[in-house]
Amino acid sequence: MTTDDLAELLARARVLLLDFDGPICSLFARHSAPSVADRLRGILEQHGVKIPTDLREVRDPLAVLRFSDGTAAQYPVEEAQVAAEVLAAATAEPTPGAAEVIAKASRTGRLLAVVSNNSAAAVDSYLDRMNLAGAFSAVVGRPAREPRWMKPHPQAVLSALRALDVGPEGALMVGDAATDVLAAHSAGVPVVGYASRLNKYEALAEADVIVTSMVAIANAL
Repeated sequence: MTTDDLAELLARARVLLLDFDGPICSLFARHSAPSVADRLRGILEQHGVKIPTDLREVRDPLAVLRFSDGTAAQYPVEEAQVAAEVLAAATAEPTPGAAEVIAKASRTGRLLAVVSNNSAAAVDSYLDRMNLAGAFSAVVGRPAREPRWMKPHPQAVLSALRALDVGPEGALMVGDAATDVLAAHSAGVPVVGYASRLNKYEALAEADVIVTSMVAIANAL
């Protein structure tokens, strides 16, 4: 990736689609996501759902939520996940450079949207707390009662494009996970991979460009 590659992608983008947990903030900075995953597994067990071996050590609560889809525990698992996300949003820590990206995108006439696998309630809570809500034209969170439509399914990206009345060629996704890359590319949208840690490079290998900080995006806007 070169600075020119990033600048070229940004020059074509009238809309920036930002993933939430990662590019905008560290949602569980002061809470334990693995503890939430444990809690969700407990709910599954309470409802008589057999947990497969490969899910017993998973640290990501969204993976447990995804597994719950269609089970007797789906709704209580989702309710617990939303509650945990909203609680975490109250102490989530801003990602360095994110505020600058948001401010510069707005100043240069670009529209902004959040496209997240987290609940819209958690996203809205954080944006309100940080006085950022007015900068975003759309917030597309996890579809209620439909965890199967979370990224990597492209539905959230397509919903954001419709809300902002822009085609995929005029948008750019910024995400820190393979699910972001897959969802955006399935919708025809190019992706900037945000690799905040070295171990994220492999997951983001299919991104159009990769940056190691949000500051790099702000500087290129």
